[in-house]
Amino acid sequence: MHLCACGCGEKVVTPISRSDWKLLFDGETITLRPSIGNFEYKCRSHYFITENKIEWCKDMPNHVKLYMLNKKYTTF
Repeated sequence: MHLCACGCGEKVVTPISRSDWKLLFDGETITLRPSIGNFEYKCRSHYFITENKIEWCKDMPNHVKLYMLNKKYTTF
């Protein structure tokens, strides 16, 4: 779990599993894949975490967001 990168204060739960997520730790930094799409939050933020840095994504089409929400994922 982490706080949303936009600063809104929402807690983002990332259900890490071998089949859906990759969490890489190189001894100093963390990279998380796939991206985190907080489409159910008011902020609707979408980003990657790469080597402890936030990489912001462009907005996604609504039909893709709805698909991801229906699958109960918080990321894309």
